[in-house]
Amino acid sequence: MGLTIGYGTLSSSPQSLSPIPSPQLSRSAVPIDSESDTTRPDYGFIDETGVVIAGPFYEAESFSDGLAMVREKIDSPVSYINRQGEVAIQTKFEYGESFSDGLAKVHWGRGHDGFIDKTGKLLLKNSPFRAGPFGHGIAIAVTTSGLGWVNKQGQFVLEPKFTFHGSELEVYRAPSFHDGLELMNLGGSLADKESDWRGGIIGGEWIYLNRQGDVVVKGEFTSAQPFSEGLAPVHDGNHWGYIDRNGDYQIKPQFDYATPFSDGLAVVGLDQESGNQRRYGYINPQGEFVIPPQYTYAREFTEGVAAVEEGDWGYINKSGEYAIPARFSNAESFVDGIARVSTDQANRSRIGYINLQGQYVVEPQYDIFSEDFSEGRALVKFEE
Repeated sequence: MGLTIGYGTLSSSPQSLSPIPSPQLSRSAVPIDSESDTTRPDYGFIDETGVVIAGPFYEAESFSDGLAMVREKIDSPVSYINRQGEVAIQTKFEYGESFSDGLAKVHWGRGHDGFIDKTGKLLLKNSPFRAGPFGHGIAIAVTTSGLGWVNKQGQFVLEPKFTFHGSELEVYRAPSFHDGLELMNLGGSLADKESDWRGGIIGGEWIYLNRQGDVVVKGEFTSAQPFSEGLAPVHDGNHWGYIDRNGDYQIKPQFDYATPFSDGLAVVGLDQESGNQRRYGYINPQGEFVIPPQYTYAREFTEGVAAVEEGDWGYINKSGEYAIPARFSNAESFVDGIARVSTDQANRSRIGYINLQGQYVVEPQYDIFSEDFSEGRALVKFEE
């Protein structure tokens, strides 16, 4: 029986780890679209007033650790720019990933990779393991022996003795240690992509480890999600409930959908008796509904408001009253006072950005492949 480091899939299946019920705006930096010219540089960065500070680029990723990966042309090596749009690191590498915990993974040639620091120095070159991004000083790594954790010196701090099932979801993420614990799975299996299009790990025993690799919480759950604000959603095979750090239920399983707590409340869903329609509402840490399940879709609370959908998307406060009227075709959570929203114009969706008063700080004008603000900058795709 092997131990899998990784999360479940992002669907509404009871076996999934973190079901997302709403249609998400794409995070892809370079969409695959046979009808468009994907060789044309059309990505850039804007500040919070909508001023373009860098671009256009053929490829780019959002800012992280103060830097953003960009590729100027299809055949250009990657480089990293600072928040002023200046090149901070010029590399010779064919591909690069975002900085995380001070390091960024880079790739070149046939199967060669390593990490660079913020001076551009190459580290962990062609290591005997494949590692994901770093977080909290460690990265999830895979060898022929299995999965483990490595530090920035390339030393295993958790031996690679755990089963790797072949899912990128197992390694392509930084350890997060939500509430000091990392979620892992014992004896699960890789989902059949014919029945679950994202794949991922299902079944087995879900456990939570501390940074020393010790098991802190475990239980007989069919699925589990990370801890947040002292509680974690877990599935008992029939419904979702919430456990504390002792593994005891603080909110008994009763929901058909559940998410980690955020800003003091959690999104939960209940299937309706008539038909297959599910409705979403919000509970407090005592499991009491603060806002009844009435929405078609709902996102987590951030900065005092949450995006909900009832035909159109808008934002409610913790009393369930609309703080920003429903008038968007899609809406994302607020990040540092700004939220990404979409509106339909001439049969096409346009991305804009609003403040907490519902006012546009950037008018809708960008392609749907634009992203949220991160570190005061938003990666946007210019309209064709």
